[in-house]
Amino acid sequence: TTQARFANNRLQREIETTTELLASNIAASLIFNSKSEAVNTLSTLRFKPHIEAAALYNNDGVIFAEYSQPDAQHRHERLPTPDECGTFSICLSVERLVYLDGDTIGRVLVVASKKPVISAILSSVVTAVLSIILSTVVAIKLAFGYLRSVTAPVEALAKVADEVSRTENYSLRARHTSNDELGQLSRAFNEMLKHIQQSDSRLRLTSDELSSRVKELNTEKEERTLAQDRERRLHERLTEAQELKAESLRDAKEAAEQANRIKS
Repeated sequence: TTQARFANNRLQREIETTTELLASNIAASLIFNSKSEAVNTLSTLRFKPHIEAAALYNNDGVIFAEYSQPDAQHRHERLPTPDECGTFSICLSVERLVYLDGDTIGRVLVVASKKPVISAILSSVVTAVLSIILSTVVAIKLAFGYLRSVTAPVEALAKVADEVSRTENYSLRARHTSNDELGQLSRAFNEMLKHIQQSDSRLRLTSDELSSRVKELNTEKEERTLAQDRERRLHERLTEAQELKAESLRDAKEAAEQANRIKS
C-alpha cells in the first residue's frame, strides 16, 4: 500500500543518512586506531531502537568496532550485507565507505529492523479492514434505511387498500409526504378513491331516487288496483240490481197477464 511504501522509503532514507553521518564522523577513529572512540560513535545509534547493529571495518575487512542494540530481540551472528537484506527481508542493511582525503580507509555497515515498515503495513491492513467493515456497516444501514423508506409507504398504501376493500369506506386516504414515485403513487391512489367515492355517492343517490320512484309506482299500482276492485264491485252491484229489476218487471208482467186472464 501507499502507506507501507512511504514507511519503507522513509526508513531507507533515515538509515542511509545515519550511515553516511557515521562514515564521515568515524574516520578519525580508524586513523588514530581508537577503538573506544569508534565504539562511542557507534553507540550513538542507541537512540534509534530500530537499528539492531552496526560495525566498522578496516580496509582488510576486519571488524574494528561494533555495536549491538541492547534491547534488540534478534542477535546477528554475522551482520547481513545489503544484498542479503532483500525487499521481503525483515532487515535493512546499508553500507558506506569511510574516506580520508579521498582515500578509502574502511567501511561502515548498519543493520536495522523493518518493524516500523511491518507495523505500517499492519496498520494499513487494519485500517483498510476497518474501513471496509465500517463501509459495509454504513452501506447495510443505509440500504435498510432506504428499504424501510420504500416499504413503509407501500405497506401503508396496502393497509388503506385493504381497509377500503373490507369496509367499502371510500373516504379513506393514503398519507403522502414525499415528491418521489411513491408520493405520486399515493396521490394517484387517493385521486382514484376520490373518483370512486364520487361515483358511489352518485350511485347511492340514483339508487335512492329509483327506490322512491318504485315505491311511488307501487303505491299508484295499489291505488289503481283498489279503484279497479271498487269499480268491479260497483259493476257487479249494478248488474245485480239490473237483474233484480228485470226479474221484478217480469214478475209484474206475469202478474198483470194472469189478472187479465182472470178478468176475461
